[in-house]
Amino acid sequence: MVRRLCSPKTIFVYPIYLIMGICFLVASLSTGVAQVYAPLDSRANTQTLSSENNPATYGQTNALALAEQKVQRARQAYRGIKASVDQPLWKDALIYIDRVYRTNPADLDVLYFAVVIYYEVGWDYQVWEFGREYLEAGGVFDDLLIEILTEVGNDLGYSYNKAGNTEFAIAYFEAVSQINPLDAASLQEIGTIYSEAGFPEDAAAYWQEATKRGSSEANYLLERAQLELYIGPEATDAFYHGIEHYEEGSLAEAKDAFSIAVELNPSFTESWRWLARTLMESCISQDALWAWQNYVELVPNDQTALYFINGVKEQLTWGCEAGQAYMDGLSLYETGLLAEANEYFAYAVSLDTSYLEANRWAARTSQELGDNNSALYYWYAAQALAPHDESISYFIDLLEGNIVSNQLTSN
Repeated sequence: MVRRLCSPKTIFVYPIYLIMGICFLVASLSTGVAQVYAPLDSRANTQTLSSENNPATYGQTNALALAEQKVQRARQAYRGIKASVDQPLWKDALIYIDRVYRTNPADLDVLYFAVVIYYEVGWDYQVWEFGREYLEAGGVFDDLLIEILTEVGNDLGYSYNKAGNTEFAIAYFEAVSQINPLDAASLQEIGTIYSEAGFPEDAAAYWQEATKRGSSEANYLLERAQLELYIGPEATDAFYHGIEHYEEGSLAEAKDAFSIAVELNPSFTESWRWLARTLMESCISQDALWAWQNYVELVPNDQTALYFINGVKEQLTWGCEAGQAYMDGLSLYETGLLAEANEYFAYAVSLDTSYLEANRWAARTSQELGDNNSALYYWYAAQALAPHDESISYFIDLLEGNIVSNQLTSN
């Protein structure tokens, strides 16, 4: 069962060292204190240690310096190899760090050093606990510690979540979100946990916070969660499956998914719009017209939809490919791409020479491009289809006059 340690609205209320302590406590209960915080040296009584390995012999400053020397020795010996607690020199260094810590457990320099070195060898639990003690002793996290504890806390959260311990996972993610006010991953993961547990409102609250921190993925998840609350999870799944299939170019699968979405929730306009668009691009024109008409009933003033309805009607009249080429030509013309628009209009004419409007626009764009011979060719074709259209006759007379004039001038 998933339970919050703190709600989205009070996520920043508790002291961070308390939250970190809760994380360590639940980890201890889960794995056993001896496993989580077991010193590498079994000889706990420092009175029996040789003077060489007893930090009390040197004083705190010199003892820490010796610990640093042991770390450097391990780094040099295992250069190019990932540091591990199982490597003898690293084990020796960690044993000594633990002894230095036990000599003065509230020393900030020792605690800071322990966080960094245990991170280097990948012992996440020790990193977390030393970080908590450092903060509780009065330390302030700098950029390096924030970076380390963000990574470690999120990793621990992922591990517990993967193992099914969602409460422990949430505890770590909550702490990371306070340690690092720029980290979005922790909040996003909490949202995912609540979503998978069937709490979409809680999930949305965390994803909203993650979105504020700049996560585009959280924004996607938030939009999806909000849509689930609006149209239901099944209709949402169908809609997003349709989008995924459409983006992959699988129009048949996209059509089927959008069809399920409108059936599950016929009042959601976007499902109708995407269904209509997919049907139109699939050249299932009659069904596309039906889908666009259903959309327009819900959104009657959408001029774009009315434009596409005209496009579907062109498909039904002149064939899908010719009608689509004509509509594409109009779109290109409206954006000022005359040459490209002309190519589409000419292609529509090549598919059906009786296509009056395609001939008209092929003539018009040719004329605007300065290609008078091509313009006359298409105007003549348009005139043959509409012999009483005075506007066509006007442009023919205008172009013929220009051509004659140019010929006389050249002579």
